[in-house]
Amino acid sequence: MNHLSPLERTPIADFIYYAALSLWLVGMVFFASLFAGYIDGNVFRAIRVVSLILALVSCMMTIKLSKKTAISILLAAIAIISVFIADQGFVLDLVVFMFCAQDRDFRTVAKVALVTLSVSVLFIIVSSFLGLIENYRSLSGSRERYYLGFRHALRAPQFFMAIAALWIYLKKKDFSAFGVVLLLIIDCAIYAFSGSRTSFFLTAVLIVLAGYFSGAKSMFPKRLSRLLSFAYPAMAIFSLAIVLAYSPTNDFLRALDASSVLGGRLSLGSQAIDKYGISFFGQQITVVGNGLNADGSIQNVGEYNYIDNLYIKLLVQLGVVFTIIYLAIFTYAGIKAYKNNDCFTVLILAMLAFSGLINDLTLYLEFNPFALLVAIAAFGKDQPFAIATHKKRMEW
Repeated sequence: MNHLSPLERTPIADFIYYAALSLWLVGMVFFASLFAGYIDGNVFRAIRVVSLILALVSCMMTIKLSKKTAISILLAAIAIISVFIADQGFVLDLVVFMFCAQDRDFRTVAKVALVTLSVSVLFIIVSSFLGLIENYRSLSGSRERYYLGFRHALRAPQFFMAIAALWIYLKKKDFSAFGVVLLLIIDCAIYAFSGSRTSFFLTAVLIVLAGYFSGAKSMFPKRLSRLLSFAYPAMAIFSLAIVLAYSPTNDFLRALDASSVLGGRLSLGSQAIDKYGISFFGQQITVVGNGLNADGSIQNVGEYNYIDNLYIKLLVQLGVVFTIIYLAIFTYAGIKAYKNNDCFTVLILAMLAFSGLINDLTLYLEFNPFALLVAIAAFGKDQPFAIATHKKRMEW
């Protein structure tokens, strides 16, 4: 047998992995908040190191050599090379947790992530309203934006998108009308304070579609589900094509870039490619973005050049090799979800892929715990998909 069945799994190893994941998530949520100004940076570094060591220990306790394991080791090693070249430490955490997740049960992973993220994020937001930390306010044009205790206005909406997706994944066909209404109310409330339109819209679409197909007798349209399973490579190709086509002399693209939806992301992506090029194994780039320092002061260290588009960021900073591996395993998971009639997982992965068009945060594990589902789907024996009992698996 190549991997461990549920009966053969070591409960201690599972507990160690889930504890490591929970500890890491708490650390990353607090690091993204203004509580970071009250906690020594060495504490966060210690949390990361301890969490990664625990995850690797749990992996060593359960992993068995097989063809899939050998492939996963090879891909992880190649990915880590790009990570070190690009100096992307938090992406290293992603790779390690993904590698160590392959013999875990994603439903349990999802429950751990859902509880940990929900409690941690709620604590940060409530603390900001109680005055324990600052609820920073900024003006963007006519928009008033509250950071809700975090160091950037987009953090709370993106955390909630992950929380809503985890809830939907766990409920699937049991996703009730109450759940739909509750999540929509929270989504609207976060939007009212943060002003994050894209995260609000994508989360709302995910909630509404999941709610509809949870109660609908008909299955999710087969052709649409098949198309959505390729959302990641489709969004990557679209992003690269439109960024390469961008020119200040093109009136349409210049107007699109200046719109409130894109906010200059096309020109920034084009400038990044022109200045740094597309690397093969990654490259180290100093990026300057919006947001606050840990002490609540405004970041002001140079000209803004942050690459918001996930796919352009992958190509420029982490390289072509890492990008191919990343897109391949996410696409593989989407196809497997489609073949197993798991329209909910297909929807979730598609929404995360769409979010990557104007937001790079889904690259990081705390904002996209479904990276662990992808690893389990690609290299684990137990598949994290719901197979419909009344209808055979879909064929191409």
